[in-house]
Amino acid sequence: MEKETNKGYGFRTKYQYGAGVDVHKNYVIACVAVKRSNSIERQAIQQFPRNPVGLREMSRFLKKYLLSTIVMESTGVYTPFVKEGLEKTTWHGITPKILVINPSMIRKFPGELHADPQDAFDLAKLGILGLAEPSFLPKETLKEIRWLSRRIFFYTKDCTRVKNRIKQNLDLWGLSLPQFDLNSTWALDLCRILIFQARGNMKKTLKMIEHEECSLRSSSITAISRRKEKYERFFDVQLPRSAIRIIELQLANLSAQNAIINAISKEIEMIINDHPNLRDKVDRLTQIPGIEERSATTLLSEIGNIRRFPTVKKFLQYVGCAPTIYQSGTIRKASHLNKRVNHFCKLVFMHAGRAVCSNVKKDSDLKEFGRKQLNRHWNNKKLAHANTGIKVARIVYHLLLKGEEYQPFYETRDTLNVTNTKAKTNKAFQLSKIRRKTRRYFEYLRSALEHQHAERVQLVYDEIKTMWNNEIE
Repeated sequence: MEKETNKGYGFRTKYQYGAGVDVHKNYVIACVAVKRSNSIERQAIQQFPRNPVGLREMSRFLKKYLLSTIVMESTGVYTPFVKEGLEKTTWHGITPKILVINPSMIRKFPGELHADPQDAFDLAKLGILGLAEPSFLPKETLKEIRWLSRRIFFYTKDCTRVKNRIKQNLDLWGLSLPQFDLNSTWALDLCRILIFQARGNMKKTLKMIEHEECSLRSSSITAISRRKEKYERFFDVQLPRSAIRIIELQLANLSAQNAIINAISKEIEMIINDHPNLRDKVDRLTQIPGIEERSATTLLSEIGNIRRFPTVKKFLQYVGCAPTIYQSGTIRKASHLNKRVNHFCKLVFMHAGRAVCSNVKKDSDLKEFGRKQLNRHWNNKKLAHANTGIKVARIVYHLLLKGEEYQPFYETRDTLNVTNTKAKTNKAFQLSKIRRKTRRYFEYLRSALEHQHAERVQLVYDEIKTMWNNEIE
C-alpha cells in the first residue's frame, strides 16, 4: 500500500504532482508528472497558444491536479508573460511554487533525444525531485529598472558598433589616424568637423581648428594640437562624396543612440528618486571608487535582495568574480573567471576595476590595492583590473549586507594615520624599487664570489703544477 505524504495546507496527498512548462514564441507545452512509489510517470500533456486565451486554458488544465511545483525554463522575453499569467491564477487549496530555471539545467548531450514534450517532462521531474534551482526574477520597481538598465547596455553596444564602422570607413579611404579613439570627446569633435564642415579634407580641418573657425572645447583643441604633426601626413587625403554621406548618416545614428541613452538614464533617475530606499542604496554605492550612478542602479536591479546570498563566495560566483575550479582526485586548480554568470554585473565590476587602476586619483585603501595589483602584474594589466574588480565586488556585498557607509581607509583605520596617507601612497613602488636594488646587489655579490673562487682554484692549480714539475725533475 502506498504511503501517504503530508504536503501541508491541511491536505494529505497520496501522490506528488508537478508540472513542467516548455515556453516557445507562439505556444507553450504543459506536462503534468506524478511520483508513484519510486518512479515518476507522465500523467498528462497538452499544447496551448502563447496568448491570454491560451494561458487561461492552460491554467484550467493545471488546476485539475494538486501541483506542488510548476517549473519552466527562462527563454528570453517569452517566459515572463507566462509566469505572470500563472501567478494571477486562483488555485484550489494548494498554491504551487512557480520556478524559472536556467536552460542549462536540462541541456541534452550530443545524440540524446530533444523534443518539446520530453523537455516539459524533464522540467516537471526536476520540480518533483527538488533539484530545480530558481533564477532571480525581480518584481515591480526593480523589474522596470532592470529592463531599462539592460536597454542602456544594448544601446551602448550599438554605439560601439557604429564607432567601429566609422573608423573602418576612414581607414578604407586612407585616413588611418594614429591615436584616434572615437570613445574620446576630442576624436568625435575632430570627426564631425572633418565630415560636416571640411567635407573630408584633413588639411582644411586642421586649419579651421588652428584659426578657431569652429566652436570646440578647449580640451579638444589642446588634444588635437598635440597630434597635429602626426596628422599632417594625411593632408593629401580627400574622402569621396559617397564616403562623406555614409559617415554623416553614421554620426547621426550615433547621436540618436546617445540621445536614447540619456533619456533612459533620466527615466531611471526619476524612478530611483520616487523610492527613498533605492535612492539611499544608490548613494551608498556611488561612494565606492569606480562605481557611478548608472552602474549602481544596474547592480541593484540585477542583485535584488542581497540576503539571498548566504556568503560572499556565493555572491562572487553570481556576479562573475570567482574562478572556475578544476578538480580531479587530489588535484584542484583554479582557472579563468566563470562564464555562466550574470554578465551585466560582471561587466560593471570589470569596468570598476579598470577605473580604479587607471582613472581614479583620490587615495583610498582600494586605490592602494589597485596600485599593488598593477605592480605585481605589470605585464598583464587585464589581470590587475580583474583582481581590483573582485575587490570592489566584495566591498559592494558588505555595504549592502550591513547597510553601512563606505569608508575609504577602513582596512588601515587602526594601523595607519589618515593624515600621513599621502606620504605612503607610493609604498608599493618603493618596495619594488628596493627589491630591484637588492637583486642587483646579490647578482654583483654572486659574481664577485665566483671571481674570488676562480682565483683561489687557479692558485691551487699552479701550486700542484709546480710540485709536479719538481717531482719530475
